[in-house]
Amino acid sequence: MLIAGGTDGIGFSLLKAECKRRKYSKIYVLGRNFDRFHQLHKQLLNNPPVPEIVELSCDITQQDEIRTTISKIKDESIHDFVLTIGTFHRDKIVDITHDDIVANHFHLNCISTINLIRSIMTKIVKGQSQILVCTASLAVTARSPYGLQSCTKAALRSFIDTLRIELKGKTRVMNIMPPSVDTRIFSKAGDHRNSDIYPPPSRVVVGMQYMLDCPFDICIPELLIEQHQFDEQHLPGC
Repeated sequence: MLIAGGTDGIGFSLLKAECKRRKYSKIYVLGRNFDRFHQLHKQLLNNPPVPEIVELSCDITQQDEIRTTISKIKDESIHDFVLTIGTFHRDKIVDITHDDIVANHFHLNCISTINLIRSIMTKIVKGQSQILVCTASLAVTARSPYGLQSCTKAALRSFIDTLRIELKGKTRVMNIMPPSVDTRIFSKAGDHRNSDIYPPPSRVVVGMQYMLDCPFDICIPELLIEQHQFDEQHLPGC
C-alpha cells in the first residue's frame, strides 16, 4: 500500500488502522512532516509483528521531487494507492487573491495531486490494483465561503472519473467525499475553529476500508459521506 498524505489527518488515521489490522506486508508513507509518523513507528515496534513501513519524504508541489521519490518504488509493486493530500481555503470569492488560486490552493489540490497520480501509474500492479482518492463533499455540494475549495475538489473529482474510465478492468478507481472532520487542516490554514464538533478521521477510514475491501469485481465509484449526526458518547467503536 502507498498512502500519500499518511503523516497527518485522514491519511495518518488510515495508516494507524492498517498497521493494526496487518493486511499489507509493506506500506509506503508519502508526506513532508514525519514527526507524528516517527512517534507511531516507535509504538508499533513495541508490538510486533508490524508491516514494513517505508518513509517517502516529498513535496508534491515540486515535480522533480515527485519523480525522484516515486523512482524509489519498484515498478508494478503497489496494489492499493490511497491519496489524502489536500489543503483548505475559506474566503468569499471577491476576497480571493491570485496567489490563493495559482500558487497556493489550486496548485496543491489539483495540479500537484494530478501529477502525483500520473507519476504513480507505472508502479501500480496491472489487473490487481486500486486507487482511492479522498476529495471532499464540497466536490458535489458548493458552499460559501468555500468557492475555491469547492472548485478544486470538483476538478479533481472529474479527473478521477476520467481515470476510472481509462483504467476500467485493470485498476479500480474510487473517490471518497467526506464532510468536515476533526483534523489539523483548519489550523494549518489559519482557521482556528472549534473542530471538536466534527467526527474524527477514523470514521472516514471505516468507509475507505469498506471500499478497498469490496470484492474486486465490484467497484464503488464514489462514496459521499454526510454528517448526519455526531455524538462521540454514543457512537460504536471504529
